Amino acid sequence: MTGFWGTIERYIFGRILAAMALVLLALDGILWIVWAARGDAFFAAGAAPALEFLGLTFLTLPLITAVLLPFALLIGGLQAFASLNRDAELVIADSAGLPRSRIWKPVLVLSLLTFVASGLLSVWLGPASMRSFEQRTQNASVDLIFSIFQKGEFRQLTDGLTVHIGTLESRETLGEIFISDERDPTTHFIYYARRGAVVKRDGGAYLALADGEIHRIPVGGEDAAGVGSSIVEFESYAFDFTSLLATQRVRGFALNARYISELLDRDLSDPLFRDTDAQVRRELLDRFSAPFWALAFGAASLFFAARPTTGRQGRFATGFAAFLICGAARAGGWASLAIANLHAALYPLPFLFPTALAAFFLYGFLRPHPMELPLWLAKPWVRFRDASGAWAASLVARITGRRAAELN
Repeated sequence: MTGFWGTIERYIFGRILAAMALVLLALDGILWIVWAARGDAFFAAGAAPALEFLGLTFLTLPLITAVLLPFALLIGGLQAFASLNRDAELVIADSAGLPRSRIWKPVLVLSLLTFVASGLLSVWLGPASMRSFEQRTQNASVDLIFSIFQKGEFRQLTDGLTVHIGTLESRETLGEIFISDERDPTTHFIYYARRGAVVKRDGGAYLALADGEIHRIPVGGEDAAGVGSSIVEFESYAFDFTSLLATQRVRGFALNARYISELLDRDLSDPLFRDTDAQVRRELLDRFSAPFWALAFGAASLFFAARPTTGRQGRFATGFAAFLICGAARAGGWASLAIANLHAALYPLPFLFPTALAAFFLYGFLRPHPMELPLWLAKPWVRFRDASGAWAASLVARITGRRAAELN
């Protein structure tokens, strides 16, 4: 079939898309499971709290997916082309004189689709979902308010307020509680209690403390009356979290939950936008430049894996090197956001970096002959390739051998 889109293009497109979808589902699933595992107390509490908690965790996925999409395209492309090479399909196609354009066209289309999807997630859907997440968190039930408590972790709930929970017997029963409250600029309060419980009353959220102490430490050593530090023991005390939630509502949404229009036309009366020009510029540059990495990683899959190879050319090491190089490049992209913030003339840098990488990888793929490493790098690369291939083969042999022994 002639024209832009033929049977071969559809076949390669389908193979890469299927591999990419599996990778994306796996990566999103792992991160979601890690997030959802924090709510084990809600699963034990019943269906309603568990469903409410899971609904909140799903709202964080769009922004996570925006970051993972280019990597899913890279890994999916590497896997699909490795499979085509393993089955000798690329070798046969190259021997039959198949033009290179029949290979890069489906990757280009998939890269552009990923570009659009990543752009929608970064610019619109991701911030909208995070806004919904914060709205639902602010209006959530008391059960979800206390989902932030995790055994053995220090949690900063807001500026100047840190909570540590030593034991977490259930979603409502706590032990060995430590609270550091520095929200008052003149006095630092430290609360310690051996036992505690979540109390829900009249729509409010309270942490009932029992058998503990309150340490009052004036900033500067003494307060206005000349009184120094003091310690008060108590049998019971209620720490009010309702005022904390009200403070969070006044502060408004975080930057990643703000719409583009709000970032471009900032309301200077908004507390978030005071003295945050650099963070706002970085957020805008990040949102608009993130989709360009789909083009860079799509071209990288062509450069590293789309040429016909034999089974002895270290495909595992090549794929491993591709992932390391692209991961380092993406880290450099995040660093370029900070560099671009230094001067307005550097604003194009986060866009030029992935675009230049895409052009380089595509040029390397379209060359009649593969690009050769310099002599000073060729020997170390061959040693690394052979060593990593041998390590992978021995690992697979040990795993399969152990399973065979267990079956016998």
